[in-house]
Amino acid sequence: MFKYKNKFFTTLLVVMGIFTSIAWAIVPNQPGPYIGVTDDNCTTTVRINFSDNSNNEDGFIIFGDINKTIPANNTQDVYVDLENLECNRTYRIQVVAYNSDGNSTPSYVRDFNICTTFSGCPCCDDDPCPSRPGPYIGVTDINCTAVRINFLDNSDNEDGFRIIGDINKTIPANNTQNAYVYANLENLECNKTYKIQVMAYKGDCNSTLSDVRFFNIHTTFDIDCSSCTDSNEVPNAPGPYIGVTDINKTAVRVNFVDNSDNETSFRVFGSDLNGNDFNKTVSAKSGTGSEVYANLTNLICNKQYTIYAVASNNSGDSDVIGPRYFRISTSFGISCN
Repeated sequence: MFKYKNKFFTTLLVVMGIFTSIAWAIVPNQPGPYIGVTDDNCTTTVRINFSDNSNNEDGFIIFGDINKTIPANNTQDVYVDLENLECNRTYRIQVVAYNSDGNSTPSYVRDFNICTTFSGCPCCDDDPCPSRPGPYIGVTDINCTAVRINFLDNSDNEDGFRIIGDINKTIPANNTQNAYVYANLENLECNKTYKIQVMAYKGDCNSTLSDVRFFNIHTTFDIDCSSCTDSNEVPNAPGPYIGVTDINKTAVRVNFVDNSDNETSFRVFGSDLNGNDFNKTVSAKSGTGSEVYANLTNLICNKQYTIYAVASNNSGDSDVIGPRYFRISTSFGISCN
């Protein structure tokens, strides 16, 4: 009986140890989440501040375009100066709290630019950075692979605008303050979600970024992506596996998967061991993912054949699938007599 009590006591200690380790493995809470930024008399220094929402952190890490570690001070609001900055550069930062168990969730993203965030700074008077465009980006559909975006121009001194994110494009300036800027974004994927932002620039001086805009042509505008088929593109390769089943001593049926909706035909081709070539064309059927079948006739029962398949349209052939080898007699157990 003592043996079982001892085993129970040992198990209890292990379980208690697990719960104790779990209870003590606590990362700090998310700081902020908002980061405040104030300027220091328009110099190249700013002061940031955020809320400390924990009492178990060892410190904080600023990361992004500026990297700095701050020791914990166990006060509700944390302040720190960021020095030696460029006056007309846009900085993006976030903050995490950390301890020996790990990092907290990051704070919200904060963008700032001494020149544009704090107006009237002497370091920008001679060549001020443009103001932030937007901040909202409008998106309207053109077709299943193109959209038109628009945003408000809040400056009259920019050289142009840059779209950044999943799409990168430069737009020349129209230098008309409070006017709307339009740009077409083309050659998009119909069912892909895109993330974009816009900034105005003058030389190497960038404005702060606009709001983030997400869009998906299919879901945002309820567009049927099947209408996007471009017959000028070479089709996808079928298959990749070629199935072969017997019909009789001199014929087989081959099958493979159709992976495109823009092919006009499929071609099954190959040769026997004596180098005798054959080709068979099969008309395309609508429906990506459907099976394509082709009967090969006038074969010799005891010969080994090598076959391949390819999808085609007016622009050319897809990649080739195969080879697939078969001999009617041995592959299907058929007597050739």
